[in-house]
Amino acid sequence: MNGSRSSGSAADTGPATAGVAAIPFTEVAGRLLNAVALVDAAGLIRYANPAWDAMFGYPAGELVGLPLDRLHPGCSEQDTAAQAGQATWQGELRSRRKDGTEFWVDARIYRLDHPELGRVSVRVQWQIPERQPQFDDIVEAIAEAVLVVAEDGRIVRANGRVAEVFGYAEAELVGQAVERLMPEHLRRQHAGLRARFAEETRPRAMGASRELFGRRKDGSEFPVEIGLGPMRVGARRYTVVSIADVTKLRASEREVLRLNNQLTDRLAARLADTESELRASERNLRELAEHINEVFWLVSPDWRTVHYVSPAYETVWGRDRASLYLDAGAWLAAVRADDRARVSAYLAAKKAGDQSEIDLPEYRVVRPDGSERWIKAHGYGVRDPAGRICRIAGMAEDITERKLMDERLRASEERHAEAERNKVEEERRRLSLELHDEVGQMLAALNINLEMVRRRQAGPEAAEPLQNARQITAELMKTVRRIVHQLRPPQLDDLGLAAAVRGHLELLRSHAMMAVSLSENLGLERLPGPVEMTCFRVVQEALTNAVRHASAATAAVVLTRSADALSLSVSDDGVGFDPSAAPPGGPNSDHLGLRGMRERVHGLGGEFEVRSSPGKGCRITAVIPLGKDG
Repeated sequence: MNGSRSSGSAADTGPATAGVAAIPFTEVAGRLLNAVALVDAAGLIRYANPAWDAMFGYPAGELVGLPLDRLHPGCSEQDTAAQAGQATWQGELRSRRKDGTEFWVDARIYRLDHPELGRVSVRVQWQIPERQPQFDDIVEAIAEAVLVVAEDGRIVRANGRVAEVFGYAEAELVGQAVERLMPEHLRRQHAGLRARFAEETRPRAMGASRELFGRRKDGSEFPVEIGLGPMRVGARRYTVVSIADVTKLRASEREVLRLNNQLTDRLAARLADTESELRASERNLRELAEHINEVFWLVSPDWRTVHYVSPAYETVWGRDRASLYLDAGAWLAAVRADDRARVSAYLAAKKAGDQSEIDLPEYRVVRPDGSERWIKAHGYGVRDPAGRICRIAGMAEDITERKLMDERLRASEERHAEAERNKVEEERRRLSLELHDEVGQMLAALNINLEMVRRRQAGPEAAEPLQNARQITAELMKTVRRIVHQLRPPQLDDLGLAAAVRGHLELLRSHAMMAVSLSENLGLERLPGPVEMTCFRVVQEALTNAVRHASAATAAVVLTRSADALSLSVSDDGVGFDPSAAPPGGPNSDHLGLRGMRERVHGLGGEFEVRSSPGKGCRITAVIPLGKDG
């Protein structure tokens, strides 16, 4: 059979109509949730209730007069079978909505003699998978127990589901007052309520605003939910009553409530245990905090409330703990001004983000007596059972002694480095003097003797070797003078910094392909010896780097003297480098390098800076205060 998925099972009984002959078919069908339609012998739709229109997606009234096979392709065989002799057909049909989409329905088809349309088939349908139980007629197609009640409260129709719920047969209820199905103590009150509802024209949802009960034939009572729908037939009024036995639902609700209460009690007990454990943990933590030198603190996540601070706060900050409980920001107000901005910025970023771990930058606290203490603080977020951060706990450690020790260690290292530099300079001085006074003098004497030999020896075979020997000796003397200058230029001791730098530049021009300029205003007054030596070594090393590593074509040296400082700069147009990377002239190189220059300048309390980038040359600057002897 085209368009169907199951056999056309037949029954021999037609629809029951006793008790409702006076009620028009369309009045009942129009209030049903199931889709109901009347189809004539020609296969044309003659009536469709609102649920039918909604199922197929058509506006109200548009389906009347249309052929049924537009909605159920291939359904004429079922209609023919029903009209030809089978009283009822039921099965599954392929269906098509107005928008063309297809779906399957459970259908029940039976014959009916309509006073105006003649022999028609009544179709009651449920969309799969929401198929509802099937009954013998239209009212039986409703899943709930259904009553049709007259205006005077008499029952005029009851479907089969009523018998299942209340234990009465339909014949026992028709003509009886509807209050028969209610507990006795509610019957008198219900008569008044029924009269008021008769004046209403709107349906009432099942179980609306009150707890309702029904009474079975055996006298037992049970909870129900009731839906009331007004219906008018001519001048007479009826009420369609749908009744649902909610005994199992109420039992389920009670069980859910019991389980919910049980769970609530368990959660409350667990929460109480957790709070008790937390209080015990806090007590233990406080007892520990009372006996340590570090400052232990416990604050709210927004840092606006201090829940606890240990007694060490009074020792480190020099302030009473009570002031911190009154003003949570009092600790920050005591931070030294030039450190406070960094600390405040860090806290603002943490409060706006993740506070699981907190590691404050080191800062200084100014105590009421003016003394300062260095502080290192760190903390972490404490989470509640739901995983939310509810507290910030932390420790603040006084690291002043450690800072002082670090300062003493650095000062000791600087003194040691300065002593080593002085020792090196002294050794350079000694070697310079020995080369100048001894080796230089011997080379000069050798050169004189060679000249005397040349004059006395007239033979041509000796002239050339003697001339070569004199040239080698002259080159050795130049080399010795250059080494002497590099070790310790005599001008530095005799004439001062400006003369020593000029001499070095002249020496550099003689053997390096680089043009070097000098600008200075040092004046006639000599600078302190350590300052002159440091400046000369910085200039010497900077120019050496420009020749060896930077491939520079030009360089410029500037020496400027002010009332309280000496400034120098050495710039070149070489290849440049990245100062953050390992620079040339590092600690493992064969010359002082940038590290050595920096250490020399810092040893005199000065400032040292390197500016360079690949392809942009290099500029080295140093500022050394005067009046400091190193």
